Amino acid sequence: MQRHLNDLERRMRPVADAYKARSAEVGRDAMIVFPPVFHWILIAFLAVGEFPLNTVVFRLFGEAEYMTYIMASTLALIIPLIGVFIGVHLRHAIPRRIGNVLIGVLTPLVVAATLYAVSLLRNTYITSQMSSTGTQILPEGNQMAYALFALNALVFFGATVASYFAHDPDERLDGFHHSMKALDRKMHPIRKKLYAFGTELNGEIEQAKSHIEEMRSLTKQRIQLYRQSNIRHRRLLPPPSFRRDTEFPTLQWWPTVSMNNNHHPEGT
Repeated sequence: MQRHLNDLERRMRPVADAYKARSAEVGRDAMIVFPPVFHWILIAFLAVGEFPLNTVVFRLFGEAEYMTYIMASTLALIIPLIGVFIGVHLRHAIPRRIGNVLIGVLTPLVVAATLYAVSLLRNTYITSQMSSTGTQILPEGNQMAYALFALNALVFFGATVASYFAHDPDERLDGFHHSMKALDRKMHPIRKKLYAFGTELNGEIEQAKSHIEEMRSLTKQRIQLYRQSNIRHRRLLPPPSFRRDTEFPTLQWWPTVSMNNNHHPEGT
């Protein structure tokens, strides 16, 4: 694990240096308005919501059920992913003010069109349920096409906006920032494991030291008792060795595992 962590840190070093250099050039750190974690959660949610909508549409083709699911799932993945790529491209290709104005203008338009489409479908459903003849009243083909287009546009636009705000306007700074975050995510579980291992090892070392000191103290007591008993039976002065403190050989202790600010061991 330590070797793997060292390799990741070696890869992190030039990326961090490049990030600092680019940050100094543009005069700021990376500005990520929408956290990447929530960004990808939203993209997955949009893909899941897109699937049943496409299923309803492709069933109109009269194909086999598994073909309907294949086509629906393909579009459910492609539409949000295209939105992601478009959002990243817009964030890096156009000035920030123009992009913010564009998002600010299109957002209410897309939301209003989607709300109108939902209202249209809801009114059609209510009308069909309240029909006295018992026959369903189908909406016009143009209205249904518009409603489905508006719902798909909302999914695409939601993915685009989420991706737009999940990246920094400067392409190089954004790339370095995401590379650092990716490497840090890989290092974090290794650091936790090494930190737990180092803490456990330090505990065992301290326990061994405590046990050795306890045995030394007990040995000193026994030697002192022996000297006292020996002096009482001597007629001459006690030997010079009795006047010296008990000596023990110098032990080569195991080096303790030191922890740095990243909470992973430096020692062995």
